[in-house]
Amino acid sequence: SVALWINRTSLIGNTWVGQFAKASPHGGWTFHSEASDKISMHMNSIVSGSARTLYAHSEAGLPETLDRLGDWFHLCATYNGTGETTGIKVYVNAQDMTVATSLSSGTAAEFAGGSMPTNYLNVAALADSGGSFWSHNTWCHMCQIGIWDAALTATQVQEVYNGTNDFPGPCDLTALPTGSGLVGYWLNNDPNDTSSTLQDGSGNNRDLTINSGLLEPVNL
Repeated sequence: SVALWINRTSLIGNTWVGQFAKASPHGGWTFHSEASDKISMHMNSIVSGSARTLYAHSEAGLPETLDRLGDWFHLCATYNGTGETTGIKVYVNAQDMTVATSLSSGTAAEFAGGSMPTNYLNVAALADSGGSFWSHNTWCHMCQIGIWDAALTATQVQEVYNGTNDFPGPCDLTALPTGSGLVGYWLNNDPNDTSSTLQDGSGNNRDLTINSGLLEPVNL
């Protein structure tokens, strides 16, 4: 699962978080918005040298409030590892906004048994394993990016959205019941963040390095 808070500065499509190989057949995943303003989770599993795509998205232009520039919204995508179209979801402000899912070809079992990159997480860009950037179309502010090693339930997504306060907003993700499942956790107002390094608040030491204004991929 992946979750983050965003504040959009443009309605152009954005790449938020992903692990996506530049080289064909492009294994991996991305959580992003499309030009039609769909919120999308796109996953490519490599089976016998070819990519099988599992995809989930919200309705174009929904939720309407997400079109407001300058407001903060919480986004989350979950996948349960089964390859089933029912196992992938996208949420906005803890509401399940999934209106369509698809598997490009083959069976769910084949997708689940395929391979994906297990390293080089990218934030606000896509880069290959050598750190060569090939896409960085991100027009928004982001904070509190979390990656978990399991599919969050709808109740858990609501907990992450509500945080530890009396109202929705960013919080210390490690203080939540799902905190033990964090793989990484960044942009959490860590006092040790610098202009060159963003600390991993999960305690897993997967710090993000900033190079020429772009975040280098981190090995998961």
